[in-house]
Amino acid sequence: MDLPWFVVGDFNEIMYGVEKKGGLPRDERRMELFRRVLEECQLYDVGYEGSWFTWERGNLPETNIRERLDRGVANAAWINLFQAVRVQHLVHSMSDHCPLLINTRSYDERSYSFKFEA
Repeated sequence: MDLPWFVVGDFNEIMYGVEKKGGLPRDERRMELFRRVLEECQLYDVGYEGSWFTWERGNLPETNIRERLDRGVANAAWINLFQAVRVQHLVHSMSDHCPLLINTRSYDERSYSFKFEA
């Protein structure tokens, strides 16, 4: 796969058991298969900022389940083009999934002041 690829969204699977809190444990074979598919496609998780979990169900502590089902994965060609990529997990309100904000711009850490000239 020579072209740059970036895939983002709800994969409906987690990579590791620590990406789930509450409810029954995920099937280890399904997680292994998901990791293997990503590896065979040479897609790598680009990381994230914000809350650990991207999906939540249940309002009561005893029924609450949270998982990291949503993520961004990319191949090396895409990562080389967008080395400063940031996937932000935003706060969800209407959906059981949190929105993901993808930012590919690199930022200069210096602060700039706004100047208006008339």
